[in-house]
This record gives sequence, C-alpha cells and structure tokens, in this order.
Amino acid sequence: MSAAGRGRLVAALTIGGALAFLFWPLLVGWAEGTPRWFEWDVPEQYWPDLVYLCEALHDGELPRWNPYDRAGYPFYADPQAGTHHPLNWAICAVAGPSPGVGWAHLRVVLGFAFAGLFGVLWLRRLELAWSGAIVGGVALMAAPFMRHNWELNLTSALGWMPLMLWAAEGVVRRRRVADGVALAFAAASCAWVGSPPALWQASTLTLLYGLGRAAMVLRAEDGRAEGSRAERVGLGAGTSAGAPDAGRQLDEARVRGGRAEGGAAKLRDDRDEGAARRRARLRALGGMAKAAGVAALLGAAWIGVVFVPGLELAEHSVQAGRSYEAIADKGLGAEALEALIAPRSGNHLYGGWLALAAVAVALWRRRGLALLGLGLAALAVGMAMGDHGPLFRAAFDHVPGVALFRLPHRYEAWLGPSYALFLACALDALAGWRPARALVRLAPALALAAGLLAAAPLPFGLALGPSALLAGAALLLVAARFRRVRHPLVGAALAALLLADVSAAMPAERHTRGGPHPGRAEVAARVLPRAPGTADEWRYMDEFGVSCRSGTRHRRRDLRGYQDPLLLKSYERVLARLHEHPGLALQYNTRYALQGPHFIHGWNRHFLPPPGELAAALETRARGEGVLELVDALPFAYWVPTAASARVPDRQAALRRLEEEAPTPVALLDRGADAAPTGEGVPSRRVAATAVRLERDRLTFRIDAPAPGWVVVNEAWYPGWEATVDGAPTPIARANALVRALPIDAGPHRVTMHFAPSDARRWRPIWLAAWLAFLAWAAASLWRRRRPRAP
Repeated sequence: MSAAGRGRLVAALTIGGALAFLFWPLLVGWAEGTPRWFEWDVPEQYWPDLVYLCEALHDGELPRWNPYDRAGYPFYADPQAGTHHPLNWAICAVAGPSPGVGWAHLRVVLGFAFAGLFGVLWLRRLELAWSGAIVGGVALMAAPFMRHNWELNLTSALGWMPLMLWAAEGVVRRRRVADGVALAFAAASCAWVGSPPALWQASTLTLLYGLGRAAMVLRAEDGRAEGSRAERVGLGAGTSAGAPDAGRQLDEARVRGGRAEGGAAKLRDDRDEGAARRRARLRALGGMAKAAGVAALLGAAWIGVVFVPGLELAEHSVQAGRSYEAIADKGLGAEALEALIAPRSGNHLYGGWLALAAVAVALWRRRGLALLGLGLAALAVGMAMGDHGPLFRAAFDHVPGVALFRLPHRYEAWLGPSYALFLACALDALAGWRPARALVRLAPALALAAGLLAAAPLPFGLALGPSALLAGAALLLVAARFRRVRHPLVGAALAALLLADVSAAMPAERHTRGGPHPGRAEVAARVLPRAPGTADEWRYMDEFGVSCRSGTRHRRRDLRGYQDPLLLKSYERVLARLHEHPGLALQYNTRYALQGPHFIHGWNRHFLPPPGELAAALETRARGEGVLELVDALPFAYWVPTAASARVPDRQAALRRLEEEAPTPVALLDRGADAAPTGEGVPSRRVAATAVRLERDRLTFRIDAPAPGWVVVNEAWYPGWEATVDGAPTPIARANALVRALPIDAGPHRVTMHFAPSDARRWRPIWLAAWLAFLAWAAASLWRRRRPRAP
C-alpha cells in the first residue's frame, strides 16, 4: 500500500474510532437492543421538521408554511428546518415520507464525522504530515464548542467549517474557479444545516483565516521574485566563471567604461526587482479575486434562499430589537479563563495539554501558521468574554453582523481549528528532529509517570492533561529517534491521548437518555383519537400528552409546538399569558389540551395551568389519556359584524382586551388610534366557517355572513399571505394580536388564502438556477478532463 493510501486508511479508522468514543452511549444501546436517544432539540425540533419536509417532498412540494405548529409559522423562513440541505433530501429519499428519530440522530453523528474528515483534508492541503492531520482532525471533533453543544444543529453546521477552510486554502494558493466553487458549496452546506450563528462563526473565521493566509502567500510570492533575480545574477556569474579570461577582460572593460554606470545599473536592477514583485503580487491577487468572486456569487445565490427569509422572520420574532446587554449576556468572565488549562464543568474552553504544548513547538519551525492560529485563538477568547472584556463591545459597535447574534461564548467555535493547527504544525516541526539516545532513554520513565499520574485520585480529571502530555512526549521521543513522527499511526495514538484528556469535560451520557422514546407512534395512536377534528377545524395544545411536536409529525393543528429562537413575537406574547389567562387558548381555536409531564422537566415547562386548575377555570370535559376538551373554543374561522370590530393601537392593546373577554368573537384590528367599544356588537350566535380545507401553503372555507363585517381566521398573520373572496383579491389585516381577518359582505362566500411571500418567489428560482449552473459547470469540467488530448 502506498504512503498516501496508508494515511487515508489510518485517518478513516481513527475518525471512526473517535466517533465510537464520542457517541458510545448510542453505540452500546444499539448493540444491547436498548436504544438511547438524544434529549433537547433533536426529538423536539429537528426530527419533526425532518418529518414535515420528507412528507412534503414525497408529495411533490417544497413547503413554505407549516399550519400544524405555533398557530402556523413560515417554515421556509426558519433556517433550522434545513429545508434546502442535500443531506436532508437524501435522508427523505432513503427513509421515506416519515423518517424515524434515528435519522435525526444520524445527522448529529455525521456532523462530527464531517468535522474530522474535512479537518484531515484541510491540514493535508497545508502540506502537513499525516500524523498531524489525523490528530488535528480528531481535535476538531472534540473541540470545545462541539463538546458544549453535542446534539444542536450548531455542531452539525460547524462540521462543514473545516471544509470551508480547505476551500479557502485553495482560493489563496491554487486560485482556480474550482476552488471558488468549492468554497461556495462548503459555505452553503453550512448555511443549509440551519444555524445562522454557526454560519456566522464559520464564515468569519474563514474570512480571517483567508486574509491571514493571503498575506503569507503574498510574502512568499515576493520571495519567489527575489529568487528569480538571484537566479539571473547567478547565471551571469556562472558565464564569467566558465570563461575566466573573457570574464576578466569584461570586468576590466566595465571599469574603464566608467564607474558612474554602476550606479545606474543598480538602479535598473532595483526597478526590475520592484516591478517583478508588483507583477507577482498582482497575479496572485488577481487569481485570488477571481476565485473569491466565484465563491461570493455562487454562495450568495445558494445561501440567500435561507438567509434573506430568515432576516425577515427575525424582524417579526423575539430576536428583534435586542440590546447590547441582551446580546453580550453570558460571556465568559476572567475567572472562567482557567478552563483553558484545566477542564471545568459547564465551561468548554479546554482543548487539552497536548494542544497547549503544541503551540511552543509549532512556533519553533512553523512560525507563520502557528502565529495565525494563535491570533485566531486569542480573538476567540476575547470575543467569548462578551461584556467582560473590551473586544466584543468594539466588534458589536464597528463590525457589521456581530450585533445579530447573542451568546458571545459561542466564539469558542474558533478554538477548534486553532488547536488543530497547533497540533499539526507541531508534529510537522518535529518530523526533522532526531533526539539524542540519552534523551530517548527517558521515554519509559515518562510513560510510567504518565500512568501513575493518570491513576492519581485528583478531582475532575485534573491529572489527565499532564499524563496525556507525558505519554505523548514519550511516544514522540521514540518516533523521532526512528524518524517516524510523520507516520499516521503516531497521529492515531496522539488522538487517543487527546480524547482521554478532554473526556473529563464531556457530559457522561452525551446528552442521551434511555427508555421508551416520548414521541413513539403508539402514544400518538392512543391519544390523538381523543382529540377529533384537529386536522383542520380545531386545534389542540400538546403539552407533552404526545410530545415531540406531534402536530407537525401527524399533521394536526397544535398551538404549542417548539419554543424556537425565532418564535413570532406576537405568538410568544400569547403563550406568556396563557397560565394566567387560559381563555386565550380558546380564543385561538384550541379545543383540546393534551397534558402530561415533560420527559425531562416534569410539570415545569407548561404554559397552560395543570389539569386540575384548568378544569376549575374553564368548562372542560375529560376524554381520557390526559386529554381535556375545552368546550367553548372559537371556530377555525368565524364572522364578526362591523359593530364587533375595532381598531386598536397595537397588538399589546388587543391582547389586553382579550385577556378579559376571551373567548369572544371579535375582531380587534391593528394600526388604529383608539379602541372602540365592542360589547354591544358581539353576535348572539357564532357564525362559523364550513367546508374547511387546510393544506401546507393554502386554505379554503365557506362562510355565510348575515351582514357585512369581518371574517377572523384563527391562523397566525405573517407577510406574504394573499386572499380571495369568491375569486376577488381581498386585503388581509392582522387581528386579535396574532391572527388574520378580512372584510366580507353579507351572503355566502368562498374564501381562499395562499401563502406566496415575495422573497420565496424571488430566491427559490435563484437557488435553483445556481444549482443548474453548478451542475452544468461540473459536467463541462468532467467532459474536458475525460476528453482525449490531441497527440
């Protein structure tokens, strides 16, 4: 087997072994027939979104709206849905329209696998040894931020960051169109996962890394220009040396010709040298600009379909208008920085003593790359401190984009590539070192000391770092003596030591849990029949009677859903008041409450009051299996006479009115000066819509209005909804703090609503055109490569 083949094999096996170590609870549970499952976001957010996407794709749709969650929300604009990621589409193709939760688990594991494999690619492109690339790849998998957020889509997105660095290295060194395309694809793959903060972290790090590497490459181009001049001078000297008599006569002639010409010649040489440098720089910059331009153009076309609608959603969400104090909250204080050298529970700066020691070694022989990594690491720590240090404030004020993303400790994400770079550069530096025999004899003593120290009864793994460093030193002494530092197995051994060290800062069960999964099908089959009509006419609020966003998974209209970071602010206000004013649930068409303890938090994550209090506050009927029927719920859509409508100053004012009156068939419309009284105009009977048909991006119903007025539709208002009444376009107003209303004349009518937001209509064709252009370019490149060359 060739050296390259051996390196690839050892790298693949090492990455696989690291995955087994990192996710051993899943592996052991699967082997024993007692599967474990991830807590938190995987079962409650990512899995339901995957099910909804797969079902829609199998129906031939790419959905824009989800009417089965949170009173309806713009599915296409929520980045975390991962609507456009090829990996999700591949899972849907293989798993069918209703993938199990195991597919969502697989995406988590693949994110870590990508981080390791792409990390090896990146470090090898830097022409570093296989051993360094392998241990660096594992360092990326076990990096501080990856350990901090095991199952979140942030880590899945950051798994693409090493590929972005690999492509950026190609842009600054090879400068081909293909390198720009690769960078665009890597950045888009990161974006499509659905974590805007991770895209920000990866993109900004890639930009900083690319600028640093560009400066290094331009300096190297200057060196090559100087080398060319020196070569020309050397060739001239060689000519004189080959013919000494002629050379001597030439020298004498030059002297006789006058010494003044010597200064002029030197000036011409200096000018030629400067011109050569400028040409070299311009060639390099031109190539970089071409490749970077391709990356920017194609990347914008691919990413815009996620980023632009996400910005629109953010303006309507709980993220809008956050202050500096809210954004900078939860930064790392100065006392937290001790986690750089020792593992601390809940603090994930620690990268291992091997990585720390590698800094000094890397500075010895690979100074440029080591200084770049050191600068990125310093920026990471400074930004992660948030309001505890000056750097984050300066960036917040002067760097566009910083103010969009909260939780500054997430800049820990930059530490992983820095640690990987230190380790790989250190091993590359040691590859040419051959220690004396006397020094090598210390290796057994170091190994013994490492074993004794690892067994010492010190708290929280404090001995693992020093012991891993001693064992690594012993290994490298022996490997250096036999000139095997570059061998892939050395990297695999060091990777094992690194994992043993940082494992003290990992959650023991890797955020997994055993026992029956809360979203299993038999629970839904037992509970959902007790809440009839919730596919279209009525809504329920699933507070863990079924769990795991049962509405999205089973196409039932659920008021609760998941508490996403991009919740509509109007929806969040309603939820916050449900405990004190449960009648609001009835106002918004909630006919059933599905109640039970949360699988982690018990009864501590509920918005509605507990069952006993809810039954005391409202008229209810117990239907068994934790289902309470709220008998006075308002219909899906209902007519309101003009006298029962009013203009209110804002949504908060509307919500305050409803807290006292709900459930009541009124239409409190946005954007007015003063609220008019509504009590006298409330109809004596409720006029409800009939023939309700609810689809993903469309709804229809019929209503017979006794008089002119408004139809209130209990679905969340959002820009992009269009309505027709009997085929005639009709404006949609925001009503009752959350939902929609439209004016209507007396008589029977057919109402249709369709969700067609302008940004989706604009960006999805651009996204598709970018894919077609990419496929055409790839096909043309492949054809040119396979075309036989002319003799």
